Amino acid sequence: MKTKYLFPHSFKIIGWIVFIPSVLIGLWVLIKEIEPDFLDRSVFALFIDDWDEERFMGVLTNNILNEIMAVLVIVSGLLVAFSKEKYEDEYIAKIRLESLVWATYVNYGILLLAVIFVYDFSFFWVMIFNMFTILLFFIVRFHYLVWRINKNQES
Repeated sequence: MKTKYLFPHSFKIIGWIVFIPSVLIGLWVLIKEIEPDFLDRSVFALFIDDWDEERFMGVLTNNILNEIMAVLVIVSGLLVAFSKEKYEDEYIAKIRLESLVWATYVNYGILLLAVIFVYDFSFFWVMIFNMFTILLFFIVRFHYLVWRINKNQES
């Protein structure tokens, strides 16, 4: 089956090697609020909201560890999620599509509940995690279904 939008299968291995440590380290960094001094950098920002002023575009000093971890999780998650399987066929494509739709429904269902029941700074944390959960839900469901199919074929 020709799929122009999927990465080669070999990218999935690279994705897993980066994804798992990135998620674990990223969670650790968030929970422990780690900000090493050597990662304090001057960065370009499209919108700056300091305590004393708001302005469009400029340079500010920021610790870039959170941004590095987010980029690693997103890019490696995309590699894991959207790399071809070893044997990519129509059934795998169907499972991929259904898993993506399912992950979208679950993600927005959780977001809807959070909009109704979570407020203030806690909602900000929900939004941070919500950036990653659709990808995580998709990866978990898709690979679980593929694992289940492979397990049934071996029996």
